[in-house]
Amino acid sequence: NIFFYVGNTPIMYLPYYSHSLKDKETGLRVTPGHSKDWGYFVLTSLRYYFNEYSNGYLHLDWRENLGVGEGFDYKYDTKKYGKGLLRAYYTQERDKELQKQGLPFETQKYRVKLEHSWNIDSDTRALLEVNKYEDKDFIKDYFYKEYIKDPLPISYISVIRQKEHYSLSFLARKRINHFRTITETLPELKFNINNYKLGDTKFYYTSEYRFNNFNKKMADTGIDYHTTRFHTDNRLTYPTRLIGYFNWLKFTPYAGRIETFYTRDKDGSDRDFFRGFWYAGYDLT
Repeated sequence: NIFFYVGNTPIMYLPYYSHSLKDKETGLRVTPGHSKDWGYFVLTSLRYYFNEYSNGYLHLDWRENLGVGEGFDYKYDTKKYGKGLLRAYYTQERDKELQKQGLPFETQKYRVKLEHSWNIDSDTRALLEVNKYEDKDFIKDYFYKEYIKDPLPISYISVIRQKEHYSLSFLARKRINHFRTITETLPELKFNINNYKLGDTKFYYTSEYRFNNFNKKMADTGIDYHTTRFHTDNRLTYPTRLIGYFNWLKFTPYAGRIETFYTRDKDGSDRDFFRGFWYAGYDLT
């Protein structure tokens, strides 16, 4: 924070900069290059750091074939109500071929992504993810590494409570990008009993009870397919070991029953029907 003067005229200024040695992130990233789709490009990221609970990046990018794009990443930690990452990006994509023909050649495109996790207590965790983007190919065209990991990100909220012998979960999945075909789940409720030992026996009981309210929304149309499902899966297992020379093998036979009720089939022609069957088998480990 020093000024240099010649007489009374300031001619140079040295700013003040602070960087924690515990912070491994760089302050400025500049990535020049060339690709078939982008042409020549320069991607820049400037980091801002308020504190360890609030920081992120500002982005300003130039692509020869597509134009200028800008956005930000914001990482936060509320300490009490969880932590997350908010990302936003915007560009007016340019089409050089339309520009040569004297036609409108710029298209507004954007994406907003929010990821939030909250450990409500030692046994309960909540997850929220929101993905809103303007064009079905936007993630592929601008964030290819993200596209490889998850080509079709969805939006959902999930709450899971996990105990020693049971788990209880809530899931809601909603379509917010109308150019995609999505089966909404509003909601899904699931209750599991995990390998509960029956008294002093060697039998173990496992079960799953699941309620789903499905609504399949077709891309760019008003066509919906709706059904409600109630599903149960009850299983008994008897873990033991083989005898003699093969006593190093764990042998676990099991048997169970699955019952599923639907309010209608996928074509909507059959209503209020059950599907059920017995099954049995074994695991050898």
